[in-house]
Amino acid sequence: MTAPLALPRRSVGDILHLIVSAAWYRRYLLCVPVVVMPLLAGGVSLLLPKSYDARMVMLVQEPAKLNPFLNDLAIGPNLKDRKEGLISLLHSEHILGAVVDDQKLVSPDSSPRVRDDAIRTLSGNLTARTVGGDLIELKLKGQSPKGLDRILASIADRFVDRLLAPERSSIEGSVTFLDREIAEKRRLLSSAEDELATFKQKNADKLPELYTANVQRLTGLQRTLEEKQFDLSAAQAAFDDLRSRLASTNPVITKMEEQIVQVSGEVALLRARYTDDHSDVQAALRKLRRLEDERRALIAAAQQLSPEDVERAIDQVASNATASGRAAAPLLVSQMQRLEDARTRRDSLTREVEGLKQSVADAKQSVADYGAIELQQKRLERAVFAARETYDSLAKRYDMARITGALGRFEGPERVKMIDPPTEPSAPTTPPAILFILAGIAGGIGLGAALAFLAELADSSLRRREQVEIGLGVPLLSRLPRLTSPQ
Repeated sequence: MTAPLALPRRSVGDILHLIVSAAWYRRYLLCVPVVVMPLLAGGVSLLLPKSYDARMVMLVQEPAKLNPFLNDLAIGPNLKDRKEGLISLLHSEHILGAVVDDQKLVSPDSSPRVRDDAIRTLSGNLTARTVGGDLIELKLKGQSPKGLDRILASIADRFVDRLLAPERSSIEGSVTFLDREIAEKRRLLSSAEDELATFKQKNADKLPELYTANVQRLTGLQRTLEEKQFDLSAAQAAFDDLRSRLASTNPVITKMEEQIVQVSGEVALLRARYTDDHSDVQAALRKLRRLEDERRALIAAAQQLSPEDVERAIDQVASNATASGRAAAPLLVSQMQRLEDARTRRDSLTREVEGLKQSVADAKQSVADYGAIELQQKRLERAVFAARETYDSLAKRYDMARITGALGRFEGPERVKMIDPPTEPSAPTTPPAILFILAGIAGGIGLGAALAFLAELADSSLRRREQVEIGLGVPLLSRLPRLTSPQ
């Protein structure tokens, strides 16, 4: 068995010859697509509906760029953080449904399905993208240029309204919430202040601010009480001394002693004349003993003399002196007047001591209540401080919210600017027919070449000398032409 022959080395010319011969052999596969594809492409360009694009570009500026000095009072749109959410909102039924109704893209009597189809079609034809950090580009496709600019402008208005809605809604909500909370906190603050004022008014003399003064007052009252108690003791001693001395100069006792002296003289005279058993002597002795018993009883009762008794004694002395034609003893009257003065001073000091004792007890109670009152006052002051701090904080935030809202309304017209407003498209965006034909020619050439290449690979017939030699493994000496039988 002979070994297969090796492939001969081919030059570039040989390779080109093989390619050309194969192309000629597959000339129909090459030419038919080149002729058919441009015709199909031209037909497609004629049958393909026209597409128009309306676009617009708007500038959404950050508050810091409009007025950097008021940046702390402004709320930005945050396009970078809200990009995905805004694009989803742009395609939502909330915006597109309102646009469909505003532009009357469907009749009011249309079914919900027709309206939903119109919204889906509008959403599919609408695209949005951000350019940089401040520019937003909106595009709307349609098969007719008529009305695209109006529809896109309506979409832009709705979109801008929703773009700035968080700022407005947050400000309005904040103002409403803060207004309600401020009213509530004002009521709580007034209640806490009234409670503290009532507490201070009720314990005006026991407040912690007066603690030192109360202690000093207590010390002074105790010192005054001691002095008055000493004066009362002295007045009581003076009164007792005057009363004991006055008892010995009682006018009744004096009169009785005079009678005792007189009766004693009579007894002495009767004893000089009679014996002790005589009836006159016995009568005089009985009278003398009775007078002495009465004198002792009067002396014992002299310690309990009242002012009325003293007055009666003075009146009795005065009446006796008048009846006898003699004036009352000046010494007795002066002693009784001094006794009355001593009694008055004693009673006055007694009342002063009782009042001082009550004042000392009240002062001690005030000092003893200092801890509880101070604790209660501090608790009330903390409540007032917390309520006032909360109220002031809310009031400041309320003012900031109102200023922020006013700033947003002031800057509103400058926040969003139309860089490129929507206009009605004048030319379709669909490629022209010549581009379709050129693309068909290029596609036909590629398709024909691919078909010819695949057909050549799949063809196992022998058409060249080297194919026979390689297949048989022997050199080819000659080739017989095709012989046809005679007619």
